[in-house]
Amino acid sequence: MCELGSLTLASERAHVSQPAVTQALGKLERQAGGTLFDRTRQGVFPTERGRVLGARVARAFRRLDPALADLSTRLPTTASAAQLSALIAVADAENFTLAARSLGLAQPTVHRAVTQLESEAGRALFERRPHGLVPTRPALALAQAARLAFSELEQAEADLAELDGREEGRITVGALPLARSVLLPAALSRFRAQRPRQKLRVVDGLYSELLTALRRGDKGRGRRNSSIT
Repeated sequence: MCELGSLTLASERAHVSQPAVTQALGKLERQAGGTLFDRTRQGVFPTERGRVLGARVARAFRRLDPALADLSTRLPTTASAAQLSALIAVADAENFTLAARSLGLAQPTVHRAVTQLESEAGRALFERRPHGLVPTRPALALAQAARLAFSELEQAEADLAELDGREEGRITVGALPLARSVLLPAALSRFRAQRPRQKLRVVDGLYSELLTALRRGDKGRGRRNSSIT
């Protein structure tokens, strides 16, 4: 919608009806806490809130769509958040039961979500081996892209809250052991004086561990982490 400025064009690109687009926008505006678009005779134009959210959504799909399209040209329009969450969980756990437990879902639900992705892709995304499930290279690429896309959408909540003068979300700081003991305490003290309600998490570990977690969009991994509220 930010790109096209038209409900009709947006419905054509999304392959849904115009009323469905209108309904989806209304739901999104309720979740975002305010108006995202101004409707005029000349077209539909994003508000400041709409531009902020639109930028994050665009970044998320720039990460996600190529990985989906590599598997199937239809997946960018058919894959759901639930299916991608299931894929990430299974790729991490290498087991349907453990993945379902981590998501708080029934095992058949997770299995069905992954099977639907495999059916659309026309190929298996996991190799079934005696010791568990091993994700294929395309599955790993898609899981990685989905993690980063979800991280972008999570950050959108903090961006929208800042427009309203609120502090939402959580900032994660990765620190090497020396920085944690020497540099970080003073920096956190100054930050806390300016942003007293902002949630913080400090994760310390080796450089390679922190870099891998950052690239994966995994904000909680390290040898040790502690929340600072």
